[in-house]
Amino acid sequence: MSTKKKTAGPGRRAGKKIRGWSFSDEKKLIDNYQIKTIQELITMFPNRSQESINNKIKRLKAAGKIKGGKNEDTVKRAYNQRGQDVFFTVEQPK
Repeated sequence: MSTKKKTAGPGRRAGKKIRGWSFSDEKKLIDNYQIKTIQELITMFPNRSQESINNKIKRLKAAGKIKGGKNEDTVKRAYNQRGQDVFFTVEQPK
């Protein structure tokens, strides 16, 4: 096992500790992505930033581990949490 310390590189902030995602945290994110808003996911992962969670979601989508999007109720909750009105409905595939 390497003892080399990870340092800031391209796209990384100096002084920020790089923390990998455990298998259980990754599974929890995959299982809750469609039914939780980003604010609710931040609560589930208190040691992670919104940016970290969003970046992990993008990587999981690219790898095909997350398919589809948020369900309609989740989208409505997200807009309510932001204090915005919902102007559209989300069509779900049947």
